[in-house]
Amino acid sequence: MHAAEINVEELFKSDNQLTVPLWQRRYAWQRDQWAALWSDLMRVEEASSGDAPISHFVGSVVLHAQEGTGLPFESHRYLIVDGQQRITTLTILICAIRDQIARQEQDGDRRDQVITLYTSRYLRNTNLADDHQERLVLQQPDRTALSLLVNGGERTGTTLVEQAYEYFSAALSRLTSARVQSLIRIIAKRLTAVWVVLEPGDNAHRVFQTLNSGGRQLDQSDLVRNYFFLLLGEDGDEFYDLHWKHLESDIPQGRLQSYLAAWSVSQGFAGSKSALFAYFQDDLGGSEHNKSAVLEYGKSFVKSAALYRHILFPEEWVDVDTATRGTLKTLARWGTEPAEGLLLYLLRAHQAGTVDDAELGTAGELILSYLARRFLAGYAPNRHRSIFVRLAQKLRERDDLRGPELVKFLRALLSELDGDNAWPTDAFLAERAIGTPLYTPSRTKWVFIVLERINAEYFDYKANVPGSLNDSSYTVEHILPQRPSTDWESDLLSWGVGSVQNLLETHKDVLGNLTLSATNSQLGNKSLAQKQNIYKDDTLRLNLGLITVDRWDAARINQRGQELIYRAGKAFAPPLSKQQIASLGFFDSSRDSLGADVSEDSDEESNTPMG
Repeated sequence: MHAAEINVEELFKSDNQLTVPLWQRRYAWQRDQWAALWSDLMRVEEASSGDAPISHFVGSVVLHAQEGTGLPFESHRYLIVDGQQRITTLTILICAIRDQIARQEQDGDRRDQVITLYTSRYLRNTNLADDHQERLVLQQPDRTALSLLVNGGERTGTTLVEQAYEYFSAALSRLTSARVQSLIRIIAKRLTAVWVVLEPGDNAHRVFQTLNSGGRQLDQSDLVRNYFFLLLGEDGDEFYDLHWKHLESDIPQGRLQSYLAAWSVSQGFAGSKSALFAYFQDDLGGSEHNKSAVLEYGKSFVKSAALYRHILFPEEWVDVDTATRGTLKTLARWGTEPAEGLLLYLLRAHQAGTVDDAELGTAGELILSYLARRFLAGYAPNRHRSIFVRLAQKLRERDDLRGPELVKFLRALLSELDGDNAWPTDAFLAERAIGTPLYTPSRTKWVFIVLERINAEYFDYKANVPGSLNDSSYTVEHILPQRPSTDWESDLLSWGVGSVQNLLETHKDVLGNLTLSATNSQLGNKSLAQKQNIYKDDTLRLNLGLITVDRWDAARINQRGQELIYRAGKAFAPPLSKQQIASLGFFDSSRDSLGADVSEDSDEESNTPMG
């Protein structure tokens, strides 16, 4: 390894090719970083016009020299270990400067000449073989975006590379022609860096980890990707093209870390988002020198990304039966993050043939029932993720179970939970749910799903049950309004309600006072009699009983609440009794139950309002 202080123009030296390896993250600089670089350039430019020109240090650049052939038509190749964000941004800026200078030329031939001169000087090795001409090689899709800037082409503006170009182009358009041209000299001669070159035998990834151990830490997802592609070495490019790029299209932007957490849970780990890299090291630590094992692990990891997409977007999964897809859609509407690791484990079991469509759907219904019944009973959702992680671990321990037995084992595990982790029974719901306030703006979707499922229970023939209600048409409505009108207050007093305020505090947000309606804006604060005229035309069975009531006081609200809770008990499966668990024959409570080994979710893992 050797190091030296250089002018930045050395980074754009002819016959060099700098490549961002796959174990590095993609281009990530945004407006704040672009603005800081531009401000530094303006400061150096202002000083250069005076008697005391200054230089600006842009930081260290660590390159890893690659073995070459020495052939005259090939470049000197380096991997960028550290500094790729700065190098990429400077390259984009040079493209913008080149194009701004060219635009100021009136003559077309002269414009072409400017483009050619700047491109050959800073951006391309035009004298070398085709695959050695790029001076800077980024990861896809950034590579394509940068190529469009360097070579000219229609841009989409969707990548950060293109957005950086637009930012600098706009800044350059406010400068005179002379100032624009002076910036090239400032970049080349007045910006400096420390150039560190590792020899081919040095371990670039270890250096990269050391450089990033201080300051801003890399995301866990960055470290996982870096580690994986380091292990693949020269096979990384092929693996990316054949496999990894499909993962990037399957996982929505911003959800990669959540997928890594779900994957790690399905592998038997706790899924803490601060320890994802450690989990992958544990998984692959014994295979670091076995590339075929790493490749097989990678294929499984990428393949499971498509399963994770089924959790997020179950409506896209056309190859599963309708009922199971419906359950997964309801779970997605409820919010799946606490259960994503468990769900991914189950989907991997389904992919492996361990459970079929119907059994997967039943397992999904058990998870949904656990969430919904606890919501109805007033339990806080701050233990759910820890519980579902332990469930996935227990299922992995009993990998001898198949089909119905696996699903029954899952139900038994949930049924054994007690105390603050309990799965409420019908009796517990009848006692607890009637007076539990359910409605808050952040939990509207949970109320909606519960009422939707209750409405379905009013049908004797399931073929007549309507599909999922459109939440853009139907909304949750308070029968007793949240802010009663004077007509409502008069009616309440005539019905013997002593304190309207007390009734609001105790009954406004309970299940018996909530319903679904497609005419919420028309119902508003209308009196009970006026609402009943609207309910007469309602297609929801849920609202038929409201038509005949003669008052709406605490007793009527409680009466309706009892009826809805009864139907909720039918809509959401109950836990097994101890006798039913004992009769399974393959569940040993002393060995299999979760017991008290479940704690509240950490802040890191419970920052999403999930059930």
